[in-house]
Amino acid sequence: MSSELERLNQSSRRVVLFWLLVTMLLLTYCLIGAFTDDPTMLSSWRGAALILLSAGYLAWYATWAIRLSVNKHIIIGPGQIPWRIALFRWGCVFAAICLMTALSPMMGWMFWATFGMALSIFRIPQALFPAGLSIIGIFYALIATDNPPPEAIIWIVISLGIGILSVGYTSYTANRLMQQRVEREHVFSDLEDTHRQLADAHRRLELSAEREAELAVFSERSRLAREMHDTIGHALVLIAVKLEAAQRLRTVNPERADHEIEVTKEIVRSTMSEMRASLANLRSPITAQQSIADMLARRARESSERSGFHVTYQMQPDLGDLRAPVREALYRIGAEALTNIEKHAHAHNVTLSLSRCDEQVALQIEDDGVGLPALITAGQRAAQPASPPGHYGITGMCERVEALHGRLSLRPRPDGGTIVEASIPLSDAVN
Repeated sequence: MSSELERLNQSSRRVVLFWLLVTMLLLTYCLIGAFTDDPTMLSSWRGAALILLSAGYLAWYATWAIRLSVNKHIIIGPGQIPWRIALFRWGCVFAAICLMTALSPMMGWMFWATFGMALSIFRIPQALFPAGLSIIGIFYALIATDNPPPEAIIWIVISLGIGILSVGYTSYTANRLMQQRVEREHVFSDLEDTHRQLADAHRRLELSAEREAELAVFSERSRLAREMHDTIGHALVLIAVKLEAAQRLRTVNPERADHEIEVTKEIVRSTMSEMRASLANLRSPITAQQSIADMLARRARESSERSGFHVTYQMQPDLGDLRAPVREALYRIGAEALTNIEKHAHAHNVTLSLSRCDEQVALQIEDDGVGLPALITAGQRAAQPASPPGHYGITGMCERVEALHGRLSLRPRPDGGTIVEASIPLSDAVN
């Protein structure tokens, strides 16, 4: 709550306590006047009933006023209480004062309390009816207590009516202005709260943007690590294998050693070409749409020429326009699988399949080699495929597929060998 709103509420609470004091003084004046005009009431049931009614009314009014003054968040003013509840409360007070007036006409001056209450809790024009009844009670008290002559009643009614209208208009206007100011301060307070919430949300968005930027950097580093592993890492392993073979064959079979050296040089040239392509991809987005089937077939032929296995192709001719990230993932997964076959499987036959079915793009590479290592097979049964310690190829394949909401599986072939299958949802894979 704003300081201005708190100050207005404190002023309203002081006003409520002030009118409680005025009501107590008015009630005391009426009781003294009633017992002064009719001293016999002190020893009759009428006096006891008048005192009980007065005490009950004062207790109720004091409880209501104190509750309003203590509650720091309540809005005091016309129309803030539901009109049915307000009418019930006003009716109880009016009935109590009518009973007290029936016991003693002097108590009719308490209708000033119901008049003020009507202006305090009802809006115009709802306040006209209870205020009118209260004015009738005030006129009755005036005539019953003062007994004016008939010729003076008209002038008394006119003067008293003007006074009542003046007091009523002034009281209602002041009360309404206070109420409008309190409501306006509530609006300002809500706006300040909203501003603070927006500022907090803005700070959270900035922190979220920073975290997203950090995640983007981490993702890009992971992608670069996979790129280096898939290109330079594979090439270095093959170069090392070919050079070791050439070194062993140098004395026993020089021609085969020269052949291995030539193959190594071709691997170096191919790796340099891939590295240039990767650097070009980093500098600018890929614009050329090369068929993923042709890319995989070319990579399979290169592996076949180096290792001597036979490749069978089962490529669906129309896959649709796949997005560059999906084409990249399929190519890298296929290249990783072919490199693993070339390095470890000792396979004679490889089947490369690429198809589109069941709302998915599926890549399957099957070989008849030695099969999966026991460590990878155990990991496949336990959870998702994972690379052996110190290697990252299979892990990189999983990360590529998961980034596109796909699925990767590595399983043994029934007749020996391995089946690698990657599937990517078609809704994410096609433009």
